[in-house]
Amino acid sequence: MSWLALTLVTFACFALVFWVKQRQSRHPALQFPYRLRTPLLDAPDRELFATLQALLAERYLVLPGVPLSELVEITALPGRTPWYQARNRLLGQHVDFLLVRRPEFTPVAAILLDAEQDAFVEALFVALGLPLIRLERERAQAFGQVQQALADAGLH
Repeated sequence: MSWLALTLVTFACFALVFWVKQRQSRHPALQFPYRLRTPLLDAPDRELFATLQALLAERYLVLPGVPLSELVEITALPGRTPWYQARNRLLGQHVDFLLVRRPEFTPVAAILLDAEQDAFVEALFVALGLPLIRLERERAQAFGQVQQALADAGLH
């Protein structure tokens, strides 16, 4: 008799836990857990964006936060192991700013702020023939230093 009671209590506990979890999963905050991120750029990034706009707005568009997966086309056959491996190396990586030439909308340079050296990213930009400009946040706030970094990359 005690086994039957123990089994019924255990079943009731599992049923209660299942019922509570079902109610929790239907909560509106869990059904659609998104909200608008404001502002899109933090203060140092906004300052650098404004500096880049002031220096380059006539010839280039400045695009903030571009994922590498949107910048790079994978040349391996889709659906094959090398394609998945190449795609997975790009996922989660981005450049802080991408400079594109007007009106063609072709990329001309990428900017990374305070990023640690990544051999893959370095090799990727060399293979793409696209300058990768690395700036420290402190350096990115000085107009003259940003202008010098752009000039060093061949952008005026």
